[in-house]
Amino acid sequence: MMERRKTERSIATFKSAYVIHDGAIHFVTLRNISLSGICSDAFPGVCVGDAIAFCYDCEGPKSGVVRWVANGRFGVSAEIGKLPGTAPGNQRLRSVRLPLSQTASLFCGGRHEQVAVHNLSLRGTCIDAVPGLAIGQLVSISIGGQSFEQATVRWHAGGRAGICFAKPVALQHFRDLVVRLQNHGAGAAAAVPLQVSHTRPELTLANTNPVSSAA
Repeated sequence: MMERRKTERSIATFKSAYVIHDGAIHFVTLRNISLSGICSDAFPGVCVGDAIAFCYDCEGPKSGVVRWVANGRFGVSAEIGKLPGTAPGNQRLRSVRLPLSQTASLFCGGRHEQVAVHNLSLRGTCIDAVPGLAIGQLVSISIGGQSFEQATVRWHAGGRAGICFAKPVALQHFRDLVVRLQNHGAGAAAAVPLQVSHTRPELTLANTNPVSSAA
């Protein structure tokens, strides 16, 4: 008689996620997720036995251990808790929010303001709100040398604002931006923090062009 599987079968996916490894953040693509771990595209330096933390769909960060590395991918053993998309009303894909402590240039209503960035995703960003910023307003924003034009303010609450980019940022361009922020962003505020807050990230989307508030 066949032995029953101890864990639920993994589900194939193509989700964006970030991995914290050796004090650096890597933006990756998950290939499958199970209750006992994940499989992701690999990045230079990841080895069997490494302890990592990862986050996707605003779930996490979760801790795990690298169990295998092969053919450009790696597997992580971790307690997932629940599989994405299995709960009612949880079918909508959401961009993972990358926590940041970075300064950006915001252009709105003919003004130029320096603002703090709190998180960033493929579809948008969360920033400190400035006086006069209104929901639906078109703005431009520059983060780490990357400009986002025709972005839209999506929400405004608690002294912060969500900006939605005109279109999603290409995966490779986003990875390049994350690397740039970590390597050169330590001027005003350390770009990507080495320790990620365990509080639920703000709901913000990111995109390629100027600033836009995410929802």
